[in-house]
Amino acid sequence: MDTQEVFKEIDNLVFSQTGKHLDTLQIGILKGVFNGQKYAKIAGEYKCSEGHARDKGYELLHILSEALGEDLNKSNVRSAIERLII
Repeated sequence: MDTQEVFKEIDNLVFSQTGKHLDTLQIGILKGVFNGQKYAKIAGEYKCSEGHARDKGYELLHILSEALGEDLNKSNVRSAIERLII
């Protein structure tokens, strides 16, 4: 499974949980967090404030936590995504 398919699967998971697809910033945050980037760098790439990126990241992690049934944060989301792939 390549990364494109992984993020599509996560989008489907979020859609099943919320009825909404991931937006561009949420996908960027997910990819950035997966690659170990800081919110400031992600915010710069997506032309938003660091605070906004953090808020959207927190919201996304909360949704994924509920969908996957485990407490996720920025430091353990990569391992949860890797388990999802397997």
